[in-house]
Amino acid sequence: MFAKRTLNKELQSCTGLVFGVRVIFGALFVVALAIFGLAPGAGAQTEKGERDTIVVLTGGAEVDIGEQVDSVVVFDGDVSIAGTATDGVVAFNGDIMVTGTVDNEVVATNGRVTVAEGATVGGDVISSDTPLVEGTVGGEVQEPDFGDISAGASTALTIAWWLAVSASTFVLGLAFMLLLPRAVDAATSTFRDQPGPVIGWGLALAIAAPIVALMAFVTLLGIPLSLMLVALLGGFAAVGYVTTMHIVGRVALPSGTNLVFAFGVGWLALRLLELVPVVGDLVTAIAALIGLGALAMTGWRTARSLETTDARLKVTPA
Repeated sequence: MFAKRTLNKELQSCTGLVFGVRVIFGALFVVALAIFGLAPGAGAQTEKGERDTIVVLTGGAEVDIGEQVDSVVVFDGDVSIAGTATDGVVAFNGDIMVTGTVDNEVVATNGRVTVAEGATVGGDVISSDTPLVEGTVGGEVQEPDFGDISAGASTALTIAWWLAVSASTFVLGLAFMLLLPRAVDAATSTFRDQPGPVIGWGLALAIAAPIVALMAFVTLLGIPLSLMLVALLGGFAAVGYVTTMHIVGRVALPSGTNLVFAFGVGWLALRLLELVPVVGDLVTAIAALIGLGALAMTGWRTARSLETTDARLKVTPA
């Protein structure tokens, strides 16, 4: 019997979570439409004298007796429904008082839902604080722990982000090796020969690039250039990061190891370190700096070598 009650409670929580996610995305969509002027204003009258969805960012919302709306979404404020809402009512930070009729769910993620005597709610009542129900509720009355739901959602998003970055860096690393194999080889050799200067080059670039972007931004003509530099910084950091993955794998494994396998070892090592709190972010930043430093120093050495060769050719007697 206890197991059955526990299962029912979990199913109710899942139902509330699914509805909550649907309402959140629906609310954000309505707000986006309102911001860009693609939706009627909150509470706009239709031809039948009914009002559309009410969306309030700050402040309360009221539906008076005899008034009908589609749904109500309030981000910060209380909600009073004395008339009729043909869809759901949601308050993210506030209480909800229903003395009229709501045909769908009523959700208060940080507040209390009150269904007065004579009021009707066709769907579930989901309230973070203990709901007060004296009227009729067609669905379930739930009091979920939204804190646990938020923590679970945050963890899921973190894992999804880690997987997305891992997949993208793996593909980028392989593409970099296939398209510019000599650059990867040269960057690895540069790091092996002079790891200290490589790190110095990376730090210099990390300091100089934001300064250049900021200096460009303060001038009117330099604003497009600064925005372009800021956009490129992310790409440069990604290239530096995958370059260090190649370097780690090739330095850690014996000479002659398959290059794809070596990259996989470096990729796996850095991606697993990313999971360590605080340390992971620091390692990722250092890896990006090392990769950028190795590439920059390799380019500088190559340019110097070409200049030296060109100078020798010029002084060679005919």
